[in-house]
Amino acid sequence: MDNIEIEEYIQNLNSEAPQYLQDYAISQLINLEGSKLHLLLQPISKNYWRNAAIVLKKIGYPRVKSIIPELLEWIQDMNWPGAQEIVDLLITVDDEVVPYVKKVLKSRDGIWIIWLLSEVVSKWNKDLKKQIKDDLYKLSVTLDNNLIIEGVDIQSMKLLYESKFIYKPEVLNIIKRKTELYEELVENLDEFRESIKEM
Repeated sequence: MDNIEIEEYIQNLNSEAPQYLQDYAISQLINLEGSKLHLLLQPISKNYWRNAAIVLKKIGYPRVKSIIPELLEWIQDMNWPGAQEIVDLLITVDDEVVPYVKKVLKSRDGIWIIWLLSEVVSKWNKDLKKQIKDDLYKLSVTLDNNLIIEGVDIQSMKLLYESKFIYKPEVLNIIKRKTELYEELVENLDEFRESIKEM
């Protein structure tokens, strides 16, 4: 398949194109060689993304191995077209995905991390989850507001607990420590508010 053909098929991934053109483009693009797969990563505009994701899902793992980091980027927002198809693809990837997931977990991007944990990691088997156990623990005890606001700490604790990597007493201890910290913060804020009133 030459570049002109590829470009034409990608143009026909537009969700507003006639359905028969979309279907034909999908059927042809699943034969795309590995070095050209990057052309299907959120091409042109959002009207093209869902069909591009369908193609990538049909291509499947291990053929998509070279673009795993970019596939993870696609789920930075699960509202993006094609994000669900990319999740369906990512949960079929084996240990190969773990180093890239670890990198995302260190990113401090709370929204991306919560989507990754709730949509992908939650569907992993215990052996895969075990490889990021320490990362999940760090996230569960984090005091980083970017992560706490999105519920990353709670989702991490939940995954650890459900996988039996930590047990009820430890979970309750983490919750207690966090509660005490936030109670202290609220007390300090209340004191400050009162001092302002007196000024």
